[in-house]
Parts: sequence; structure tokens; C-alpha cells
Amino acid sequence: LSAFRLSVRGIDVLEDMPKREALATMTNWPTLPKVFIAGKFYGDTDILGPMDESGELAQILKEAFPDRPAPAPVINLR
Repeated sequence: LSAFRLSVRGIDVLEDMPKREALATMTNWPTLPKVFIAGKFYGDTDILGPMDESGELAQILKEAFPDRPAPAPVINLR
């Protein structure tokens, strides 16, 4: 998410079973970590790659954070 100039807030629930269980129940998603953007649940972190490649993530972030500048283009020199 750094390419989008957004900070990420992590909440460690590994040692807090009541919170883990509540999140699993709330999201109907048993695994960690869980990704929320502007309060909406999107899935596990492995979902971000395909969402980024399709352009869906950029659109979601643009709508969730309308005052943020567009991300800088990435040039891969490999």
C-alpha cells in the first residue's frame, strides 16, 4: 500500500482469542491477516495482489480516500 501513499494500521490479535473469534465470526473468514479498507472487509492479504493488478484496488482506495493524490507510477527495470 506504500505505492498508494497510505499508512497501514495493524492490530495484533494473535494472542487475543476472543478478538480473533469475533473477527472470524464477523467476517465469516477464518484466516489471518484480514484486510479492511475504510471499515469494509476485503479478505486476506493475498487478495491485494490480484486486486492491484486488475486496477480494482486503486479504484477502491480512490473512493475510500478521495483527498489522497494518485499513486506514483512504478517502473520495473528488471
